[in-house]
Amino acid sequence: MATHKIAVASTNVLDLKGLKNQLTGEYPTDATVVVTLLDSNNAEVEGAESITASYVAGTTGSSTLYRAELPDTLPIEAGNYKAKVKATKGSSVRTFFDDVVAVEQP
Repeated sequence: MATHKIAVASTNVLDLKGLKNQLTGEYPTDATVVVTLLDSNNAEVEGAESITASYVAGTTGSSTLYRAELPDTLPIEAGNYKAKVKATKGSSVRTFFDDVVAVEQP
């Protein structure tokens, strides 16, 4: 589990590095990756539901990177949040995991 640091009232990015298919060992560059930000009560943060994380061209192997951009208008305050990540490739490969997001005042 990674910890991401983002700032209140700022455009932020969440970088998801090293997405890997544990069955094949493949680091996919064509997965569909969606991130939802959850507050401390596990409620979805308004405006941060199902944000697409795009593959960053040129990244490969364990450095394969997907990036989600979070708008500066999110109603967040300093504290800990959770990024719920869903990655899918085709109809049979699915990955779900949560990462910690620490929100700080700029």
